[in-house]
Amino acid sequence: VYAKYEQDETFTKTWVNARELLITASNEWNETGRIYEHNIAEMNRHTPFKDTIFSSNLCAEIALPTKPYQHITELYADDADTGEVATCNLAGICVDNITSEAQYAEVAYYALLMIDKCIHLAHYELPQVGMTSRNRLNAGVGILGLAHLMAKHGQRYTEPAGKQFIHNVAERHYYHLLRASLQLGKELGNAPWMHKTRWPEGWLPLDTSNRNVEKIATFTTCYDWEALRSEIVANGGIRNSVLVAHMPTETSANASGTTNGLYPIRELTLIKTDNHRVNYWAAPDGDRLGEAYQSAWDIPAKDMTELYAIVQKWTDQGISADFYRKVIGDASIESTELISDYLYRVKLGLKSKYYMNQKTSAGMRQLELNIPKARPEELAAAEHDSDCEACTL
Repeated sequence: VYAKYEQDETFTKTWVNARELLITASNEWNETGRIYEHNIAEMNRHTPFKDTIFSSNLCAEIALPTKPYQHITELYADDADTGEVATCNLAGICVDNITSEAQYAEVAYYALLMIDKCIHLAHYELPQVGMTSRNRLNAGVGILGLAHLMAKHGQRYTEPAGKQFIHNVAERHYYHLLRASLQLGKELGNAPWMHKTRWPEGWLPLDTSNRNVEKIATFTTCYDWEALRSEIVANGGIRNSVLVAHMPTETSANASGTTNGLYPIRELTLIKTDNHRVNYWAAPDGDRLGEAYQSAWDIPAKDMTELYAIVQKWTDQGISADFYRKVIGDASIESTELISDYLYRVKLGLKSKYYMNQKTSAGMRQLELNIPKARPEELAAAEHDSDCEACTL
């Protein structure tokens, strides 16, 4: 479409310098934190879907096909393959609580079974949305507690050993979910629209993952993926069209008493707020593992990009990929840094980017075993966002 109109002399065009456009967008992201970037080409390349993915959701971790409707009445038909609203049903696994491979397999199975029950038992005000949801059976099971797990094992986001550790965690997560979906496919039947995916041909994330990820470190795999591929082909696919999406897990992490999703912690203690409550949060085992935790403020954008790229290798949807930057005093961020960071994200195959978090005041609170009652000025300064309450820190 771009080439067509570029060559059409009758089509009025405004030419824009690509570098200036990128700098403008990057500056907006840097100053407001609110440019939710997603790479639509990568979303359509590294995916099991045959249908086109056109957009993401607010939190930028959902990557599902959509299709337009021609008339509003189509939304009330539950038997026609006309348009499509993307619906994804989420769950999370607290990896810092898992003690064995058998337990991970069990948790993965019940996470997907829970999602399956929710899809089929839910009331859909628009019947057509329910029809597409039940035919796709999209699931997005994320990870919670990665920072806690890494602290427990003495691993760091910025070191090669830590990156291999993250690779193992992400591989294990996807492997057990894929085996669980295969088992549910045998028990309950494959997704009715399985033919709209590449699963019947034996697609695996390894087939389309970005090859530049392998340059980050010398990664080794831990599971027999070819044997699993053969089982999937023999079964004609699996129960779900997709399996994994890594969301911020803010509300879930609070309820589970663990750290947010894939993110490193920012401080050992935080005051978290939303429109309804104030929560005094402390990093799990912070009194014992305080020095083992690595603060997000100390992790360069390059290492954060590599974290997400490694996990994206084992993810069929996307990631709510947050970044962190200290801007203390008269420090500034040069446009060359913004461009370099963007190009590195593209190079490593990140599908999306979420918040840009900035630390603009010097110092970091030390661990306090007895967290005092928040002063009014602390509450006023506590992070607050009304866009998506379940996702904000």
